[in-house]
Amino acid sequence: KTYRFEATQDGGYPLNQLLAVTIEGCGTNAQGGISTGYVTQLSEADGDPFIDIDCQQVVSSLETNSKIAMPSGYEKAHQIEQNTDLDYMIRFRNVGNDTAFTVIVKDTLSTFLEPTSIEFGASSHPYQVEWMENNIVKFIFKNISLTDSITNGAASLGFLKFSVRQKPNLPSGTKILNKAALYFDFNAPRSTSETFHTVGKNFIISASTDLVAPDGRPIKVYPNPFTEQAVFEISGDPLSIGGLKSTFRLYDMMGRLMRSEQFETNQYTFNRKNLNEGMYLFTIENQNKVIGRGKLMVR
Repeated sequence: KTYRFEATQDGGYPLNQLLAVTIEGCGTNAQGGISTGYVTQLSEADGDPFIDIDCQQVVSSLETNSKIAMPSGYEKAHQIEQNTDLDYMIRFRNVGNDTAFTVIVKDTLSTFLEPTSIEFGASSHPYQVEWMENNIVKFIFKNISLTDSITNGAASLGFLKFSVRQKPNLPSGTKILNKAALYFDFNAPRSTSETFHTVGKNFIISASTDLVAPDGRPIKVYPNPFTEQAVFEISGDPLSIGGLKSTFRLYDMMGRLMRSEQFETNQYTFNRKNLNEGMYLFTIENQNKVIGRGKLMVR
């Protein structure tokens, strides 16, 4: 498992409000491996001017021209919170058959990013910066003398890093896309991979719940978030005895009742039907007592 802990500073703290730490490799799965790819999904919470954290996932040495973003974003939609700063790293390799004397990187910033907020970070070689139209930033590596990868693989590599802010308070669902073009001397440009993020709120929903049946048996909910169906399962023998029924109630975030359904076994399948995407609250009642409650995300 991978665990992430977050906390906020007391009011009035003058620097970065968010504290976070992530621990990976807590136990192994049935195959003896560990979960990977989760640490970099969320921000490193290194907003203080005297702190910089660079945590990257190990990739193949065969990777050539690429662009990565930190944080990478949560799950397939690469979701990030509003106003989260983005750190970009562009890597390039001279895979030609001769030394490259000039390398130019043209990065097209998303219109949802604030170009005046750019902070330039580390790089493998010195460079100059030019601003172009249409939110394009031009990085010029003059006299870089980048050896071709056949002659010297290690000397054929280069990189640059920079950070940039989102435009303030972007609405949920905003997609931030970015990629760069690489020019080696007079050769045709090569494109990097494209990064993308989706701005959102409250998008991390626990797949487990702290629900307990009357006799102490746990209640499982899966999947959560879900698209069409979610299953609520009370472990052990069926809960229903002599026609006793349990009631599932679903509420929107304003507390309005959206659905009320009864079930008689230890497993209940909830169908989305016409529900809109979003966060909902639910309760499960048995013998007029609430035996569990939680949040349910519909996608």
